[in-house]
Amino acid sequence: MTNESEKTILDEIEAAAASSTFVIIDLEGTASRLSSYAISQSDFVIIPMKEQQQDANAAIAVIEEIHRDMKAVRRTIPFAVLFTQTKVVAKSRTARFVSGQFRQNDKVDTFQTEIHERDAYAAIFAAGGSVRDLNAKEVNNLEAAILNAQDFAAEVIDKLRRQRGTAKEVA
Repeated sequence: MTNESEKTILDEIEAAAASSTFVIIDLEGTASRLSSYAISQSDFVIIPMKEQQQDANAAIAVIEEIHRDMKAVRRTIPFAVLFTQTKVVAKSRTARFVSGQFRQNDKVDTFQTEIHERDAYAAIFAAGGSVRDLNAKEVNNLEAAILNAQDFAAEVIDKLRRQRGTAKEVA
């Protein structure tokens, strides 16, 4: 799906769901009617954020929007925070503090897997395709990036499986 129109997004989601097992909607992280429509149709919302305070503030705004949308559609919309562009080693105190605030909050689900800052992920944007299309001779530590992506995918599937059948109405 490539159109980002408030007028057509619900129809586009419905059409994509009719022909695909999974529909992934990637929108800007700011609160808008478009994001609210997408959230309201979601079985699971992933909130990506860097381990920085400005990203934490934006993630909190999205979480608040999800809670408003849950009231509007009268059902639980599961979500989890995903830390992205993280350091594999030598995390700063600020990064540890910001991620710790989310991980210690029992009302906010977080992914255990982090999407690390890797050359391979940057190369995807430059070359296109997927991490598996890249050449290990041209990209540093490609195997680690593939394993990181696989771990993330496995955790998403696990979270979706745990959410299946647990939808609740919200008063």
